[in-house]
Amino acid sequence: MVGTSQTSGCFPHRCCEAGSPDADDNFTCAGRYAGYDWFEDGVPAPAANRTKSSDVLAASASAFLAARTTTPYFLEVAFQNIHGPYTTTPAFRARYAAKNVSDAERTLFGYITEMDAAVGAIVDAAKSFDAARFDDAVVVFTSDNGAPAFGKDSVDHTRDGDYIARNHPFRGVKSFLWEGGTRVAAFVSSRNRVPAARRGARSAGLFHVTDWHPTLVRLATGSAPAGLDGFDVWDAVALGAPSPRTEVLYGLSPLCDAGQAKAPKAALRVGELKLLAFCYAVAGVDGAAASGPSAGPGMPADFSPDGLAVYNLTADPSETTNVVAALDPPLLANLLGRLAHFADASVPPMQWDPPYQGDDYACAACPKHAPSAGVAEPWLPWL
Repeated sequence: MVGTSQTSGCFPHRCCEAGSPDADDNFTCAGRYAGYDWFEDGVPAPAANRTKSSDVLAASASAFLAARTTTPYFLEVAFQNIHGPYTTTPAFRARYAAKNVSDAERTLFGYITEMDAAVGAIVDAAKSFDAARFDDAVVVFTSDNGAPAFGKDSVDHTRDGDYIARNHPFRGVKSFLWEGGTRVAAFVSSRNRVPAARRGARSAGLFHVTDWHPTLVRLATGSAPAGLDGFDVWDAVALGAPSPRTEVLYGLSPLCDAGQAKAPKAALRVGELKLLAFCYAVAGVDGAAASGPSAGPGMPADFSPDGLAVYNLTADPSETTNVVAALDPPLLANLLGRLAHFADASVPPMQWDPPYQGDDYACAACPKHAPSAGVAEPWLPWL
């Protein structure tokens, strides 16, 4: 894995807000995390200052490949694009000058194209390293969450500010457990490992990010450790077989009014049914005697009085019709039982403020890292 920025890809590599659409030299910092945030091998790397993270990642990945003397290899590249702040260089914005889109969208599209160019450079480097073996390589490209809202925390928006609602037709945005915040696109490419008849095919199977670990270990002829949350999904991806995954836990937090994740606070998919709880108590956390769902302030009108919603994602991927009242009681009880099973095995979620992850957290009383400025003051843990 190559060195990567933690949260910010602004050209100064500090947590910042974009002060301009191009090159972002005019940045501002007014937040929790203001230290310099580019590291290599755990050590601050000031040479990356005033450079695009995509360029640094492409160069680092290419150098890794150039230094290889043996195969196989594993390379993970965690791009900052297209996390905010949205900035790119004039050359990439210019590619969309003639398009009938807003200036903000030109920046966004240029920002995406910037990443595409970096991916191309890395693939070219991999081919140069060993063109014959590259035909056996497996390239996986995936995102981590849906697009965020702009200007408001809308979960049903059609357009926010200058940005088209990029999660359409799915409900919700980043930080929400709706499909718009959690369902993302991915693709897999391999000349020799994906049959020709399967190339270009789409899969409607159920997959989760934890599935990549055992899948890639299998492709490397290894044996994945027992007890993993993930499944080997290669036959589902490459051959079109049914996915071995039948359920997905989206998230579960007992912090109804706190934490980064917004309510609904718990969601579980089993088959084609998705259960959401607006709030969810976890036994032993914040004095709760038992685990279970509840209502809360700001709950959507389509939720039941006890804070539940169930959507059939096959018939209703946009999550518009709550069918909880029509479910057979044993089926609903099974869904709630599975959610309680995960709740009982969970740990308190991280919060922005003390005690962070509960009173027994190792750093519950640690002071926050004070906001800093400049390359000489990196973003460091706690003390």
